Amino acid sequence: MAFQALLMVPLGLAVLCLFTFMKTNLLYQIAIRDKSVEKEPPPLPHTIPWLGHVFGFLTPVPGQFFSRVLRWYSRDHGGASMKLAGRNVRLIFSTTAVQALLKAKTDVANSDTMIKDMICKGLGLRPFDYAKYVGHGRHLEHEVSSKYLLRPTGADVLLRQFARVMKGALMEESARLAVAGDNKMGETVHLYEWLRSFMFKASTTSFFGERIFIEYPGLTRDFWQFEPLFLDLLFGVPKFVNAVPHTMQQRVVKGMTSWIEANDRAMGDKVPSPDVPDEDWEPRWGSRLVRAREALFQSLDISAGGRASFELGLLFALNANAVPATGWMLMHILDPNKPDILPRIMAEIQEAVDVGDANGKLDFDLPTLLNQPLLQSLFQEVLRFYVDVLITRGVYHDMKLPTEDSQTTLLLKKGTIAMAPSYVNHYDPKGYQGAPVDEFDPERFLVPADQEGPGYHNSDEAPYQPHEKSPKAGKKPYAFSPGAAGAKMIPFGGGRTMCPGRVFAKREVFSSLALVLLNFEFAPLAEPGSYKIPGHVASYSGSGIIGHGGDVKVQIKRRGAAGKPNVV
Repeated sequence: MAFQALLMVPLGLAVLCLFTFMKTNLLYQIAIRDKSVEKEPPPLPHTIPWLGHVFGFLTPVPGQFFSRVLRWYSRDHGGASMKLAGRNVRLIFSTTAVQALLKAKTDVANSDTMIKDMICKGLGLRPFDYAKYVGHGRHLEHEVSSKYLLRPTGADVLLRQFARVMKGALMEESARLAVAGDNKMGETVHLYEWLRSFMFKASTTSFFGERIFIEYPGLTRDFWQFEPLFLDLLFGVPKFVNAVPHTMQQRVVKGMTSWIEANDRAMGDKVPSPDVPDEDWEPRWGSRLVRAREALFQSLDISAGGRASFELGLLFALNANAVPATGWMLMHILDPNKPDILPRIMAEIQEAVDVGDANGKLDFDLPTLLNQPLLQSLFQEVLRFYVDVLITRGVYHDMKLPTEDSQTTLLLKKGTIAMAPSYVNHYDPKGYQGAPVDEFDPERFLVPADQEGPGYHNSDEAPYQPHEKSPKAGKKPYAFSPGAAGAKMIPFGGGRTMCPGRVFAKREVFSSLALVLLNFEFAPLAEPGSYKIPGHVASYSGSGIIGHGGDVKVQIKRRGAAGKPNVV
């Protein structure tokens, strides 16, 4: 009898799963035949009660879940409904509906729950510190970011410090290669690993000062071990299932806390100020942005550990996206299978060289660099091909979203979660010209010069105005234009939660590429087929810029007369 009773358990579960599939499949068939003008997105059938699609959604292969959905589920529906661990989630496919969702009033739909999860689960902020921050503190933090980071003038100030540290690091590398001895072949390095070390040091120092590496010497190692584990924490992977993400989070927050406490001790009773000293950068706290943030967090009486969690969030935003994006761009620029890309990129960079800004602190004209057509097309294609974000909103009142089909409106009910995955639109085969969407095409966003459209500018940036000293470039046969595809692109999120570092990020990526390519020559290894751009690293949906699933080996040499860098 006991054995029979034991057999009834799996049999009962199997019957329950079968019933669940039949029921949800019937609801799906009814929904797709509904000709109502206003209707909820049709439900995706699932088998496991309550958990629903959670296992498929958490498959650590970027885009795989949405790709499977779209193989049999038409984009024309505009959206889909699914169940994630008891939560009613509405996937939004329609570009028009996504844009309407981003413009929705915050009392109708907002991302507060997701932001709380990111800060508390992902970054380790304690509930008592979050209670001090939520509301007025969050609004004040946004004002600080707008003043010192989001505006182009603030981003340019930070970029000068970034370029200063990056140049210093590259000069040290050039000297190292000189000591090692120049030869025709050069030295073999792993390209992304080589690049990442310089960029992380430069971006972190430019924002946080140089003392952070003294007080927390293991920062670089710990950060890159923690970075791929962040989503495990965000999606709530229990500690008994995988303790590593939790351990690494505690280690990094503890290290950041030691830096903050050391700075507090050095300052005594003084509160950091963006205007004291009256310099854009100082070695202890770094930039005006971080000094302003620290002054705000102290005014809110947030603990040192809480401040560390917030600054870890800024450190994450700085490095977890811009650094791998630069790595992807550099890999595709050097790809020997497309040998014409590197000389054309070098020509665009050279057009911006030896101009300098009004203070003589930059060795290239930034507006010229930022608006080169092939560089912009390559950057846009990286954002399309390698960005995986989930724009998420909690729905607090029933709302209606228009779609491209004027006869159909998506109805989202109160209490549901709206989710717009970038993968759906970034890989829409009808949305982009050029090569198939599952192939990387650096020229995808180039058009003949006489068809030039609006350039890809963040809404916060002023229209392009060439520097008065910019060299006059020859007329190119092509121009950059995202065209209609631009509306489908959501690489930085949207609405109030759009990435505040997006203005600086583009400057950081373009400047890093220019400095690296002006100072060093790269060549693939001699063996045929040795240069293979890696695929995506295993990661959950919503990881931002998808990491490298490997690296490439290249030979590197110093560029310039007598081995001297071109930009110093």
